[in-house]
Amino acid sequence: MFDVAVVGAGPAGSVASHNLAKQGFKVLLLDRKSELGVPKQCAEGLSKRAFELAPLSVKDWKRIIEREVTTVGLHNKLFLKISKGITISRKRFDKTLALKALDAGAVLKNPVLVKGFEFKKEFLVLKTSKGLFKSKVLIGADGFDSLTAKTLALKHGFQTFKPVIALQVEVKPLSNAWLNVLNASTFHTFTGLNICNGKGYAWIFPKRETINIGIGCVSKTVTRTCLQRFLKLCSETFNAKVKDLKVLEFNAGGIPVKPLKRFAFENALLIGDAAGHANPLTGGGVIPALIDANMAASVVEKHLTQGTSLTMFENLWRSSDLGFITMLGEKASKPFFNLASKGFLDRAVQALQRSGFDVKKFLFSKKSVFLSRGVKVFFNAKPCFSDFASFSKLLFLAVKHRERFLKNYDLTF
Repeated sequence: MFDVAVVGAGPAGSVASHNLAKQGFKVLLLDRKSELGVPKQCAEGLSKRAFELAPLSVKDWKRIIEREVTTVGLHNKLFLKISKGITISRKRFDKTLALKALDAGAVLKNPVLVKGFEFKKEFLVLKTSKGLFKSKVLIGADGFDSLTAKTLALKHGFQTFKPVIALQVEVKPLSNAWLNVLNASTFHTFTGLNICNGKGYAWIFPKRETINIGIGCVSKTVTRTCLQRFLKLCSETFNAKVKDLKVLEFNAGGIPVKPLKRFAFENALLIGDAAGHANPLTGGGVIPALIDANMAASVVEKHLTQGTSLTMFENLWRSSDLGFITMLGEKASKPFFNLASKGFLDRAVQALQRSGFDVKKFLFSKKSVFLSRGVKVFFNAKPCFSDFASFSKLLFLAVKHRERFLKNYDLTF
């Protein structure tokens, strides 16, 4: 009998397993992959908030970090200096975290396919390709297509949501034009009419010697054709040629864009992507996964030693900065993509560029200045009548929550 069974050895599952095993609990960590972290399903860009959330040493991070990122660019027209960005090797990251869990005393079994669960009064039974395992508590950290979440949703009568589909290529630059993109150390982001007709978000994230170029789409289908169109847009934007990119790896995956209604139960928790805890606007999921893992491990420890209800996890999450950022992103996503699909965001970027506003000063300006400049940009972007409702909602959310958002913007990537 294990104290805790964790399904999924990604960042969320491995960190939760590490923390609980370190406390002396018997922890079983299961994963369906024969090689952890492969294939990767990640753009590999994240904030330095990860340093305080993952149980890794300076030596570990030196092996994992690919590049420090100093700038965020929108459409290669507006740029914002940052001090909190890095790109990583997700494969090394996942494997190192799993090893930390093993070193702390967790038992890792992979590849193991989890087939189902049987919930008893005092424990539960995991039915797997390697036999049956008993545990007092279950943590589902098995990603966007979580069997654990689907099972609990069916048992407790709530819905899971279809994820956004994301496609990505990791490429090696073969020309000076692409090497300039690599060495600029910039998170390039794109949205608007050129990206899935305004229903998507695209990125260019530089690593040490390669570049991740990808696209995620909130519409029903996203194909390689969408990715090829974005590559063509990139070549035009940076005056480079697509043929001067050597494709090393193609990745596909799903990104949850809405938190589940429930993710804490009598003897089970869902964390990370399995709980729908990725940022609805950027798709960032690693930082939320690490926060979830630490929070969940603390709640499970109290549950096993003091009998505290696991539902405390939901309350803690919803009142946390991560819960705030995620729910704010959910509220903002519909009006944001409405404006993107009508071409307004493209015009707004151009209006901001023409205005000469320093983006950072604009974002951190006094509320009255921010509001007046925001309205000025809106009218300079030549809005349609139908743009007013969506823009008003976004502006209201920005004015009301800007201070807390700016303190925690590094939770979005």
